Amino acid sequence: GTLFSSDMKQLSAESRKLPALETSDGEFTYPRVDADEIHACFKTAVNDTFFERYAEVQDEVHLPGGDTAPWEGDSIQFCFDTAGNGMDRDRLEFTMFLDNNGKIKLLKNRTPELIGDLPVKYTRQGRIVENAFCNGKRLNGKTCYAVKIALSELYPLRLQPNKRFRFALLVNNNDGKGRAFYR
Repeated sequence: GTLFSSDMKQLSAESRKLPALETSDGEFTYPRVDADEIHACFKTAVNDTFFERYAEVQDEVHLPGGDTAPWEGDSIQFCFDTAGNGMDRDRLEFTMFLDNNGKIKLLKNRTPELIGDLPVKYTRQGRIVENAFCNGKRLNGKTCYAVKIALSELYPLRLQPNKRFRFALLVNNNDGKGRAFYR
């Protein structure tokens, strides 16, 4: 399916009908803070060309973490288990963040060790993803993140129709005193 209109400025009619998944299950905090400090929900879709993710984070204070370590500021991290066996070495991880200029960016944090030829449209780890369309905004204490990632950027993960895949989503919170909360 698809989540966005062709210009990525709004959710498609189809995706507005999808339930938003909440981040309340399996939360971890360090140090322990008020659980109501942030709230997030997200939607995900996959089609023949893209993996799409939309997320909303309600947080009154937004602090960017910068291009080199965006997870130290307010951001969303998500990762895939590319082999489906729960091993750390198979993790493919991204961070979506709002930079200091108000632009949504996507960083490829980590990839499994790869041997052999890579897809033509593939960004190496530690770089801003080249084959993705990002959009979003900050308004009234809410940050909206929208991203369409070319499936080649998820290599070696192979998404197949009607087959489950393992992923995790993490919301980072920093109100100016360091990374205070992740959920």
